[in-house]
Amino acid sequence: MKKLLPSNNLAAYLLPLVCMAKAEAIEVEGLVVEILWWGKYKVQLMDMDMEVEAYAAGKMKKFRIKIIPGDLVTVELNPYEPTKGRIVYRTINKESKKSKSGSDIVSQDEATWMTSDDAVPPGPASQ
Repeated sequence: MKKLLPSNNLAAYLLPLVCMAKAEAIEVEGLVVEILWWGKYKVQLMDMDMEVEAYAAGKMKKFRIKIIPGDLVTVELNPYEPTKGRIVYRTINKESKKSKSGSDIVSQDEATWMTSDDAVPPGPASQ
């Protein structure tokens, strides 16, 4: 009879079959395109030209980190289903940070007033 398994190295032969490790997740950068229902997001991946459906990771939900369209995020892709993923990190955009005064929106008149030497802010003309 033929031997199917090598007798001298049986443990080395069976170990990969018994103890298969979980496949590693693939981390990629992406841009949030759309907010879907039930806490899911449509993310356009930067490296590959494809969109995936992703959900926020547990820590992001726990600490109530808001994700809005236009945010740059890190997504862990499932190696078994590459169209689905988990958002694990939201990159902070320096342009979207608030100014010291607390307002993001500055009108054109305020911008010119802030740069000019005038001491009076723009407003209705006093008579």
